[in-house]
Amino acid sequence: MLSRAGMLRGFGSLAVRNLKLEKAAPLSAVGPAQVSLAMVASPVHNADRKVGSSSAISGIEGLGKVTSVGTGVSNLKVGDWVVPKLGFGAWRSEAVADAAAVTRVRISVIVNVTKCV
Repeated sequence: MLSRAGMLRGFGSLAVRNLKLEKAAPLSAVGPAQVSLAMVASPVHNADRKVGSSSAISGIEGLGKVTSVGTGVSNLKVGDWVVPKLGFGAWRSEAVADAAAVTRVRISVIVNVTKCV
């Protein structure tokens, strides 16, 4: 799968000219105490417009699904829904994260939130 990421190419603006969907760097292998994620949702948060960098993946909030688990991870399993810590760079299709940097959420919470949108 081709990994893609949303990059803000300018500071202080979410103008279309500054937001680019680009190929992301290849993922590193999942290491001990890490999980790989398929990112499925990431809203445009008000704080995102204040962030901009030529090398950082944008998106301070997101929702992902665990696709693989590294050794030593006992609190998460493949298929779990997780929310990465704020500032994760969630505007991407897939990621590797420290297991301690994501929080598992119940599917019923996700369903209720999507009903509100």
